[in-house]
Amino acid sequence: MPSRKPTAAAGTTVAMPRPALPALPVAPGAPKIGPGNQIQADVVAPTICRKPAEVSADDVRRLQTELMVAALRCHKNPDLKIADKYNAFVRKFSPEMVKQTKALQALFKRQFGTAYMKQFDIYVTALANEISQRGGKTYDYCKVADGLLDKVNAVKAEELGTFSATAPMVVRSSLNGKTC
Repeated sequence: MPSRKPTAAAGTTVAMPRPALPALPVAPGAPKIGPGNQIQADVVAPTICRKPAEVSADDVRRLQTELMVAALRCHKNPDLKIADKYNAFVRKFSPEMVKQTKALQALFKRQFGTAYMKQFDIYVTALANEISQRGGKTYDYCKVADGLLDKVNAVKAEELGTFSATAPMVVRSSLNGKTC
């Protein structure tokens, strides 16, 4: 909260801005994060070997992020019911997505140790930004996303990982390391 300094008028105050915080040191080679610095998910993804369950978990995360971005981008289109379809997706697949998220976080924990959640958050944010940027350049993005939501909502919950591996329009896996 900014500090307040009395003014000449009785009983009034003016907000005084706080001094800027000093910049935190950045490790050499670390990606720049902040306004104007678009980082790709590939840059911050783990580079160690992946277990098959972790590859599948990444595919599920990518599909979920694609659909979330579509719901945010396209929800005002009156011809499509993307928000309703996305909410149905979340309700139907929430337990499976929680399970898949834990599997993906295990990969980050193996590579980054105690800093895994920070790295995971950076990765998920970079992934959403990457998808959002691409979506803005894709012709008929909302119609394509609407069709994808129809397809995924017809899938059984236990088949989400299999569907995610081949889902159209989803940015393919950045976890390009070898499998364990």
